[in-house]
Amino acid sequence: MSFLTNAPIGAHVNLIIQIGLLFLLLIGTHLAKARRLKIHGRIMGAAMVIQVVALIFWMGASLVVNSGAFATFGPGQLITVLHVTIGYVAFFLAISSALHKTLISRWLGWTMRASLLVWVLAAVTGIGFYVYYYF
Repeated sequence: MSFLTNAPIGAHVNLIIQIGLLFLLLIGTHLAKARRLKIHGRIMGAAMVIQVVALIFWMGASLVVNSGAFATFGPGQLITVLHVTIGYVAFFLAISSALHKTLISRWLGWTMRASLLVWVLAAVTGIGFYVYYYF
């Protein structure tokens, strides 16, 4: 238990990290539009590394530990499945963008934009997950 809700402290920390990552993504997007591509790449790369750490140490571990919750199906399980699925797609698109692989079109920018959009959707469903389970 921690300060605002019945969420574990790790859930609070992860929520703060994910909100911070959204700001990093917005900054990185602005830099790409301004054609400051070297710093754009560094910021987006840092966001990816932070996301991997959060995935390994909190989100993935939490999913494994709480996998018994899938014995029944309801709104919590639905939001979890949506968040995990959208998150995997976002992560795959982000890795493809980082490796300069064009998946959406022949123009890499479209893959990067799709990655940003899907990452934001993953963050929104993640916040929905947090609200559903901890408020």
